Amino acid sequence: MNPNSHPDSVSMHRKSGSVITASIILFLILLLIYSNSFRSDWHFDDYYNIVNNIHVHMKALTWSSLEQATLGPDGGRNMRPLPYLTFAFNYYFGNDNVFGYHLVNFSIHVLTTVFLYLFIYTMLNLPLLRERFGLRSRETAFLATLLWTISPVHVTAVSYVVQRIALMSALFYIMAMFFYVKGRTAESGIGKTAFFMLCMMSALLALVSKQNAAILPVSIFLFDLFFLQGLTSDNIRKNLYIFGIICLIVIALGAYYTNFSSILNGYSQRPFTLTERLLTESRIIVYYISLLLYPADYRLTFLHDVELSRSLFNPWSTLPAILFICMSVGWSLYAVRRHTLISYCILFFFLNHSIESSVLPLELIFEHRNYLPSMLLFVPVSYGILMAIDYFRNRKSLVFLLAAGMAFVIVMEGHTTFARNNIMQNEESFWLDILEKSPNLSRPHGEIGKLLKQRGSPLAVDELNKALELGNYAIKGQENIYYSNLGNYYLMVADDPDMALYYYGKAKGPGVHGEELDGMALALLKKGDLEGAFENSWKANHVNPRNSSFHFNMGLILLKLNKPDDAMNEGFLSLSLKESDPKPLQIIGEAYFQKGDRSGAMEYWELYTRRNPENVFGLLALADLYLQYGEEEKLKQTILRIDNLCAASDVSVDELIAEVDKNAAFHVRIPTRDVFELLKIR
Repeated sequence: MNPNSHPDSVSMHRKSGSVITASIILFLILLLIYSNSFRSDWHFDDYYNIVNNIHVHMKALTWSSLEQATLGPDGGRNMRPLPYLTFAFNYYFGNDNVFGYHLVNFSIHVLTTVFLYLFIYTMLNLPLLRERFGLRSRETAFLATLLWTISPVHVTAVSYVVQRIALMSALFYIMAMFFYVKGRTAESGIGKTAFFMLCMMSALLALVSKQNAAILPVSIFLFDLFFLQGLTSDNIRKNLYIFGIICLIVIALGAYYTNFSSILNGYSQRPFTLTERLLTESRIIVYYISLLLYPADYRLTFLHDVELSRSLFNPWSTLPAILFICMSVGWSLYAVRRHTLISYCILFFFLNHSIESSVLPLELIFEHRNYLPSMLLFVPVSYGILMAIDYFRNRKSLVFLLAAGMAFVIVMEGHTTFARNNIMQNEESFWLDILEKSPNLSRPHGEIGKLLKQRGSPLAVDELNKALELGNYAIKGQENIYYSNLGNYYLMVADDPDMALYYYGKAKGPGVHGEELDGMALALLKKGDLEGAFENSWKANHVNPRNSSFHFNMGLILLKLNKPDDAMNEGFLSLSLKESDPKPLQIIGEAYFQKGDRSGAMEYWELYTRRNPENVFGLLALADLYLQYGEEEKLKQTILRIDNLCAASDVSVDELIAEVDKNAAFHVRIPTRDVFELLKIR
């Protein structure tokens, strides 16, 4: 029998065809506006959570490595194990190549977009909504999903790798809601069971991706009451006890995920109190709404400089913001029977902001927090636009203006999203954008100062001092980062270990994480104080025993102290913590040399130069080793390689000698002058 001969089959085929068509169009649009995001650099918390987080650096598909990947950056109780597991798989297949990470993030965003479209379309065709919204359900679902998915506000969720946490939570959240609706409306018992199992599985996956998914039961409960049961007095009365159970579940989840005693303690590290945060968040919520409705590039940035609300009247916009939120929620509850869809979409937005925008001692504002709450905000907007076009269908000029205006908005939002992704390309453009839009924050000045320090620019001092002068920190102790970077500048760029020690010494308190102690160790090493260097290096490794660089520096100091066995242990430990970094091979090779083990010394120094073939100082050390061991042919080949590198970089032998002499304390092996004489002869 031809399936197309049955009316239901025809309807089903048309529906699946429209879903596929809509999904393809949405995918192509997203691919276009995110095409420049796949090579965007690491930013901000990416380093702590992924790049420097050895727990997700999975090298083998074993149970222990999979278990370790879910532990999180601190190796402890991780409430977001699923995203960290995906980071581990990314690392397994591509190490720290950003392309794979961005590809996964983009794919999650596409999947979320498809499920959002399916959910909105299914919602608008429910019996209680079909008569009013059914005829425009496809167009409304498509336009609402399009406006949501291309919004520039979501760039920091999609293109900022670590916010895969928010992406995955939102994906499974909307999947759970979609499967719940399908389960409630399925005709067969098998269908109901299957969809409800998918709903429960999706809900669990959302919860282990990010804790704000704990609000999902409330969203589903209200949806069921509003759109499936209907808002009759009997239904409302009948569901009161169910609502109580739902609230208990949410409270239980909150109790499991949150150490309530630590909430107030968390504010001790913040520059605001609990009351100030609650007051300020009211203004931020209103600002979020304005960003979603008017996402102009000049209003979007990764870090916003928000004035704290000290009271209801300071600043004056605090009370109006609170009143606006109360009136919006109040109107939604009052008008819920007449405007059920609008009411639910508004309540959904505020409900899903309730965790991150309330009592938790988090930073005040991030655009990515809107990814989930804004999902349904464009549904009434889109339906209103389509109804306006339909209303003026006989006035073609007005219809054309409305359609052209809508097309203009879509194009401009897509262009802004593309432009925002351009800004995410590298650290310099990323932080310069923040600096331009939030010049009174300390962090962008500090990060620009750090970049200038890496380039050896004296302007780094000005930016780092500006960060300290402003004192506008997100967390107490943040000033230690800028003191530490000033110490790094004076040690590595200005060659002034005394000034470096001064600035390292100013960094103290809860914001100290070992970098300052390690810096002091290197400054003392530069001054020739080996015992002092060892003491501070030991302290740095005690504070942070999982830092590869700290162990490398300890190994270097131990070599200077002629303790090859201990140095070798530090070298191997450093290598185990970061196998992609070849530097520890120098420590191991030189330790073998000090122990008189010729084969071990040559093996590891050769391995280092193979993995770092353009490091002229490594080649100089290897040439010196060959000279001492009488390996004439290998010596000639290595001298030729050094000569070619110097010629390509236009560096003279005298400049090489000056560099070695200047930073002799930091070289694992200092080549003899005989090696340089061989270079001069060539």
